[in-house]
Amino acid sequence: MAALLALGCPRALPPSPMPRTLPPTSMQVEVSDLVEVRVFDEPQLSGEFRVGPDGTVLLPLVGSIKIAGLAPPAAGLRVEEQLRKEQILREPKVSVYIKQSNAKKIRVLGQVAKPGTYPFSEAMDIVEAISSAGGFTQFADPNDVDVIRLVGEETQRYHVRVRAISEGKEKSFALQPGDTINVPERMF
Repeated sequence: MAALLALGCPRALPPSPMPRTLPPTSMQVEVSDLVEVRVFDEPQLSGEFRVGPDGTVLLPLVGSIKIAGLAPPAAGLRVEEQLRKEQILREPKVSVYIKQSNAKKIRVLGQVAKPGTYPFSEAMDIVEAISSAGGFTQFADPNDVDVIRLVGEETQRYHVRVRAISEGKEKSFALQPGDTINVPERMF
């Protein structure tokens, strides 16, 4: 050490404990997502869990923990807190991963060429969603489309005139993750 100081090298300081910081992320755990919870060296506490409608996961020995609305690293910290609080582990190290994000999808049903579930993208509107599903069938009623949206525990229904939007007669209708679009059959 004296030789390093003689050469002008600064003396090495002992490492200081760093607070655990969270990396920035735009992903959040949402209701109905499938998450993997890994508790270091504790396989009986680890596994894949579905986030329930109340935003919680039910973990072995721990019980229900609300993680919806949190980024995965923050969800891991919340599980760590609960493990310490319940005195299950003293120094838990927990990682949470989103295995399947159901909230970042939309469903397009009814009279479209390819009904199904599609990935949601930012700023997606109803015309884009119906185009993703192959467009309307010949039996569709494009001015009588319903969008069903779950807000909290309340279901909201919007009546959308898609043909009028595509013709520029009405404003576009922005979608949100988890929306269901139902295109009814036209009455002849």
